[in-house]
Amino acid sequence: MRFQMVACACVLAAVMALGSGGAHAQTEVVSDNPNFAITQQLVQITPRVVAKWSMPTDPANRSSVAYIMMHPHNSYLDIPPCTQMAERGYPILCVNDRMVAGAGKSDDIIWDDIALDLKAAVDWLHKQPDVSKVVFIAYSGGGPIMSYYQTVAENGIGTCQDANKFTPCSDTLAGMTPADGMVLLESHVGYATTSGLLTNDPSVIEDDHTGFLTPNAIDPSLNAFLPDNGYDPANSQYSQDFLARFFAGQAAREDRNVRWAQQELARIQSGSSDFPDDEPMIIPRNYVQIWNLDLNLLSQTKGQYNLITPNGITHGSIHTVRVAGGVNGDPAKVNFQYGGSGTFSISVRSFLSTYAVKTNGPLTITNNDIQGIDWASSNTSTPSNLEGVHVPALQIAGTGWYWAVPSEIEFNHLASADKEIIFVEGMEHALDTCKACEQYPGQYGDAGAEAFDYIAAWTRSRFPE
Repeated sequence: MRFQMVACACVLAAVMALGSGGAHAQTEVVSDNPNFAITQQLVQITPRVVAKWSMPTDPANRSSVAYIMMHPHNSYLDIPPCTQMAERGYPILCVNDRMVAGAGKSDDIIWDDIALDLKAAVDWLHKQPDVSKVVFIAYSGGGPIMSYYQTVAENGIGTCQDANKFTPCSDTLAGMTPADGMVLLESHVGYATTSGLLTNDPSVIEDDHTGFLTPNAIDPSLNAFLPDNGYDPANSQYSQDFLARFFAGQAAREDRNVRWAQQELARIQSGSSDFPDDEPMIIPRNYVQIWNLDLNLLSQTKGQYNLITPNGITHGSIHTVRVAGGVNGDPAKVNFQYGGSGTFSISVRSFLSTYAVKTNGPLTITNNDIQGIDWASSNTSTPSNLEGVHVPALQIAGTGWYWAVPSEIEFNHLASADKEIIFVEGMEHALDTCKACEQYPGQYGDAGAEAFDYIAAWTRSRFPE
């Protein structure tokens, strides 16, 4: 397929990979999907954790290296890699943890509980016959939880009991078995940032945490959905003045939410709350990912990297080709709803465990960076967690979505001496081709298939059998 290049081109690409921050030569040998017949079965990991176990039907086609995937609150039983990687010869366990709900909201996450569910799945996988290595595919929200698990498993619970954390981990996470490798696939930078700080609507200047807002609680000058402020559903153009005030407002609202949650937790612990265990915490208008509205933001990488295109692998600065919008629907509508991502209906302990983060300077998102976040203040922070990950790692993201720049940020934090980063032209977050991004039909080919092929090739190169 696209990766089959002449020898001199492969050598050149390998040199460029090293020059762009990769600590291992670029993966070179990639074959088409063999499309092996596969067998799939549902398995019960614990009473609250289920998974789909997929593998090539013929043992002769089955690798001893197995993948595992899990998301903190979305079902992964039927996502494409669960079939695609098995067809390429790799057994894969796709896990649903205790927070996956068939309907309704599932954001009320206690972070360590999810890590323990992942531990149970890893332990189950190690007990399977003929599995010699376990590799994480940390896709989307799997990035924060799998990087958290891995850094604690590699370095011990001291790494998550830092006093700087809002909710230090408990001793129950001791003794977890680390994965042998990690693929960071469209991984996001952390729940406290991409579902909290960087998504809250700063036009809300007063929260009572019941979900109701009075007219005096809203500042229209910070409303990202008003045309007078720069909004355009096709591609908003916000002024630097508006963006500066917007980001300052996000930081201020996050800080208010943190202080309120800490106050209420103290009341719970002292016995003066109406609830002995936890309290409800409702945060309305929580879906303004402004980089999804203004496509100038998070639009290109700082460094130069390899890019999989229909005509082979190229090298240079990575530019996104994405279109405006959001994975959870039209942000201009969703932000004001109770359902979906518009309103956080969680608890005080959940907020502090999963969605609280500190800033350490002016909060800013530019075309090629996110600044002002104290990544180490949250156990859900992928960049901070990756500072403790030393196993071989592949970082891969598409240009048809907005994770190119965040992936570069994560890659620069990744401690592994054997790490590689590559991008797939036109791939969107759902791991398929962004048709809306194409200027003509077929421009980006089958981007998802190319990503799966590359992951399989990287696994073969790092874990030969």
